[in-house]
Amino acid sequence: MLRYHRLAAVLIVALVLSVQGDPIFAQLRVANWNVTNFDDNDPRINDFKTAIYDTYNGRSMAPDILIGEEFISAGAVSDFLSLLNSATGSPGDWAAAPFIDGADTDSAFFYRTTKVDFLGVTVVAYGSSSTSNHPRNIQRYDVRLIGFDTPEATVAIYASHMKAGSGSEDEARRLIEAERIRDDAESLPAGWHFILGADLNIQRSSEAAYVELVGSQANNDGRFYDPIKTPGTWNNNYTYRFVHTQEPSSAMDDRHDQILLSASLIDGEGFDYDGNPNVSYSTTTWNDPNHSYRSWGNDGTTYNNPIATTSNSMVGPTIAQALINSVNNNGHLPVFLDLLTPDPVAGACCTPCGCVDSLTEAECLAEDGEFRGVGVICGEEVPACTFPSGMIFNEILISHEGTQDSEFVEIVGQPGDVLCGLSIVVIEGETLSKGLVKRIVPLDNCGGDTCMLDSNGYFVAGGVNGSIDADLVIGSGTNIFENGTETLILVRDTQLSILAPNNDVDSDNDGIADIDAEVLGTLIDAMGFIDDDYPGSDKIYFSAPFIGPDGTTVPAGATRCPNGVDTDTVEDWVLLSRDMAGADGGVPVTPGSATPPACGGDFDGDGDFDLMDYAGMQRCFGVYSAECSALEMDGQYGITLSDYELFADLLVGP
Repeated sequence: MLRYHRLAAVLIVALVLSVQGDPIFAQLRVANWNVTNFDDNDPRINDFKTAIYDTYNGRSMAPDILIGEEFISAGAVSDFLSLLNSATGSPGDWAAAPFIDGADTDSAFFYRTTKVDFLGVTVVAYGSSSTSNHPRNIQRYDVRLIGFDTPEATVAIYASHMKAGSGSEDEARRLIEAERIRDDAESLPAGWHFILGADLNIQRSSEAAYVELVGSQANNDGRFYDPIKTPGTWNNNYTYRFVHTQEPSSAMDDRHDQILLSASLIDGEGFDYDGNPNVSYSTTTWNDPNHSYRSWGNDGTTYNNPIATTSNSMVGPTIAQALINSVNNNGHLPVFLDLLTPDPVAGACCTPCGCVDSLTEAECLAEDGEFRGVGVICGEEVPACTFPSGMIFNEILISHEGTQDSEFVEIVGQPGDVLCGLSIVVIEGETLSKGLVKRIVPLDNCGGDTCMLDSNGYFVAGGVNGSIDADLVIGSGTNIFENGTETLILVRDTQLSILAPNNDVDSDNDGIADIDAEVLGTLIDAMGFIDDDYPGSDKIYFSAPFIGPDGTTVPAGATRCPNGVDTDTVEDWVLLSRDMAGADGGVPVTPGSATPPACGGDFDGDGDFDLMDYAGMQRCFGVYSAECSALEMDGQYGITLSDYELFADLLVGP
């Protein structure tokens, strides 16, 4: 049996970052670039396009996340976003985090929407010109891998541009910034990863600010790591020429620009750095097979000089020249690294209850669903998932003789369709209580399984210990439903309640429903019953067809005739027998099966109104019997002149 419980229990499927056997990995490229006072209408736009998306020997920068420093304005961020999306080779799926205008120049954050979901930006600390503070904002951008919904797929990415200079005051201001970054990283939710992309302006790994970031402390929750394990005095040092980033247009001699990672991104498990963090970066080649980390454009052949152009073995002449142009005579190369990200093993599953995008293909098939592909999310699945449709009320018994718990509601539709999200709601129609929700019957759980239509397309919700076999027991006693004026609705995903504030569909008691559509949900079907307690005052809602009164009382119930036919008019319905068997002239009840074919004037059940039926009318006139119930036409028990006149209209036709 299916076990959906309204798409709840089984749909809370925790996505993990690995699966049985070897996980399947994709790549997320993270870049950092100080773009040197980039402003709106900047003349270097084409150089940035070339540097980012041109290809040389199969290599291209082509990041998925770009952390940037030295943006001048919101217009500059907008222009940079435009160049990312319009560059030849771009996938065109870039978005930018909201721009925050702080002291001095500002950071910016760009991301590909098909790779990560953007969760928000936080100003960790505000910059100022004070000598006891860092000069620029520290900002944190939180993202989560597309297709995942766990802390382990979430990354906090810090953007920083530390104070330049080698004086003691400069170092002290950098230390303040480092302390604030690490303190914030220590406070992140459990399971989150974190990254720092920055122009550090730090010349040696022994400087206090760098030690603060990467050194061991009593609390190492916020500790960063250099993924290429390359400490030292970087400034003007030939040994580190392959990792230098400043200054490519004149003299490459320092490692100001870096990307640092949390311990969780270098532990060799799941979401992780593509490289060996235990091996230092090569001192003899830029093309280090142990690392995906690169100082883009620096092939190490022109230490303390402009980067090579025509002979550049990493990026070739075109990209190299664009990088030189991009720095505006005083700037930085971008750095990037790759992270291995497990492909989401889940995707959109079209279950009988609708769409859910957190099931694997195997889990989807096990739930009788149709899988729409790995990583596909609901709303983008092709073809679109749909809910079961065509369900309607088919037979309703609300009053009967005797003490049996036999009142019920029968629903008909396609065999095997599930009733996830559906509810039966009963609404009062009398006096000052008009519009109040009297009862809600959720149709999600039938003894541990999802309620569904049987192999013949029927479902019955009703009482116990009676003459019916209910698929869902909804109460006991002779008045499961009230014997009075009421409207029954079949509705999907309703927020109606028997308690305030969503317990009244007619707040001003004018007989017209005024409940918000969102609260009501999706109305599937409606049927009303009326008595004669308050003539002219009783109300039926949602334009429901209704029958009654039966004399001065509420009818026993109603059934569709012909079975399952819905024209949204009262002509679809005939009166049920109060004694249930039809002895009183009403149609016998048939919970869980079709209405008898002989009903609604069709005495012989052949689907036509003809002389054979007329002969039956003559024989049954004034009679109360199960056989004659087929000719009951006017909602009153027994075959009377009123029934005869209605039947004559059918016999003659329009």
